[in-house]
Amino acid sequence: MHEQSSKQRKNTRTAFTIIEMVTALAISTLIVAAMGSAVMVAAAALPTTEIEQFQKTGLQLDWLMLEVSEVDTIKTATGTELTFTIPDRNGDDQPELISYTWDGIAGSSLYRTYNTATPEAVASGIDSFAVSSTTSAYTLGVTPDIKRSRVDSVSISLMPTGAKRSLRRTIDLPNAPKMLDLWVRTDFDSDPTVIDKDYSGQPDWYKSTYSGGSYSPTDISDGWWNAKASLGVKSPGMINAPMSVSTRVRLGSKDDQSIIQITIEVANFGAAMLRLTSTRQNSNIKILLEQLDGIRWNSLHSDNAPADTLDLKIITEPTSDTVTLIVNGNTLTTINYVRRAFGISGSVFFKASGTGVYYDWFDVRIGGTSP
Repeated sequence: MHEQSSKQRKNTRTAFTIIEMVTALAISTLIVAAMGSAVMVAAAALPTTEIEQFQKTGLQLDWLMLEVSEVDTIKTATGTELTFTIPDRNGDDQPELISYTWDGIAGSSLYRTYNTATPEAVASGIDSFAVSSTTSAYTLGVTPDIKRSRVDSVSISLMPTGAKRSLRRTIDLPNAPKMLDLWVRTDFDSDPTVIDKDYSGQPDWYKSTYSGGSYSPTDISDGWWNAKASLGVKSPGMINAPMSVSTRVRLGSKDDQSIIQITIEVANFGAAMLRLTSTRQNSNIKILLEQLDGIRWNSLHSDNAPADTLDLKIITEPTSDTVTLIVNGNTLTTINYVRRAFGISGSVFFKASGTGVYYDWFDVRIGGTSP
């Protein structure tokens, strides 16, 4: 009997009573509620404005990179400035100039300038804005090889005030836009003296006083200018960077003459001055490339071309003091020049002598050294 009672006690299994279970459930509910409240308090304490600012800045950066993806040429892509051109948007047949700049002061705004409009703040409260790019060399397809720089990709980092890290975007540019300090062109579809392609606030071309004659836009017809005066590039600077100058010209009568004259590498009142003259003869065109040596013009190269429309291009390389002459796509010479002319500023201008000189277009590009 005693042994049976002990055995029964040993086989007895303990369990929660209903009261104990209800009590435990109530306590658990209180604990879960307290934990939920703690989470809500912690979430409320998070810097939501900072998060929203970070998200907003990310959207602004994405929009910026979308514009960069349309780039034609890049002028500046370093430090705290990004300036570039994109294809025509407003229907004036001119590229649009866009610039993003930051003054380097923590907490200030990032500004966007569109052509000549007033700069607009596109992102406020910015602690840093940095632009970088990767470049590579490309050749101009002439002999010997002449190299220029192109931009393969652009990277931008942007950090809003109070953020712990920067937002960064990198975009590859399949069209590899050129790095140019200045690019002006006229196709004589309109009066070039009113065109402001780089939105500098002044026309790209001006009526030069180099020679006599009178310029009039009425001399432009069907995309050709019957040159009776001189046109020059406005304010090209000292031109200490590589440059290409090109045009298409037609000489209608004997002794009609096209002249391209440039002044480059200006420093301490010294400069190099080059002149390309194309003169119509009976059955051909005499081409003469000269340099000014003191007060005298000396020949660098002379050649002949058929009496037809000419495509002329001059490429100058200040690092090697060389000039390359290309006529109708053929390289005629690459030769050294000297700095023995007087100069106070760089210049590029086109002129004519005779009544049958017609220009189809002018194109001047400055900058683009090899990386």
